[in-house]
Amino acid sequence: MKLHIRPLLVLAACLVLAGAMVFAVACGGSTTTTTAAAPATTTTAMAATTTTAAATDTTVASSGAVSGTMAVKGLVDKPGNLTVADLKAMKVTTITATHPKKGSMQFTGVLFKDIMTAVGVQSAAKVADMGASDGYMGEITLADLDPNAMIAIGDDGKLNAVMPGLEGKAWVTDITSLEFK
Repeated sequence: MKLHIRPLLVLAACLVLAGAMVFAVACGGSTTTTTAAAPATTTTAMAATTTTAAATDTTVASSGAVSGTMAVKGLVDKPGNLTVADLKAMKVTTITATHPKKGSMQFTGVLFKDIMTAVGVQSAAKVADMGASDGYMGEITLADLDPNAMIAIGDDGKLNAVMPGLEGKAWVTDITSLEFK
C-alpha cells in the first residue's frame, strides 16, 4: 500500500483554513485585518497603527473610528475631532466616582460640562449619543448629568465616559464619537 503525503497535506491545510473561516464568521461584528511587518508603532491624531514582527490583529469598527479621538457632531457650534492631546490641553480634573459594577474609583479627565462649553453645545440639544470603537452606543439625557460627569483619559489613551449616578450602560468605554441631539 503506497501512501501519498501531498494530497493529505493539501487536505489538512484546507481543513485548517475552513476552521479559521468558521471561527472568524462566528466572532463577527467588526472588520479584522491581519498583517505581518517589522516592529513599528505610529500614533497620529487621526490614526493609530501598531505592528509587530509577528502577525497582528487590528480591529476597527465599521465607522473607521480610532481610539483616543472623539468625533464631535450634531447641535454644536464647533464640530470636529477632539484628541487626547486636545483634552489634556483643557482643564484636567481628577475625581472619585462610584462605577455601577466596579465600585469607587479615581478618574482623570475633562468634565463633560467643560467639553460642552468648548464645542459650543446649542441650547436645543437635549441628549448626547456616545459611540464606542466596538460599535456600542450609549445615550445620556443632558438634564440628568451629574456635575462630575466627565470624559476620562485612560492610561491606555482611550476616552471613557464617567457618569456618576447613571446606569452602567451610560459609562461608555473607548468613545470615538459624541453627537449632541
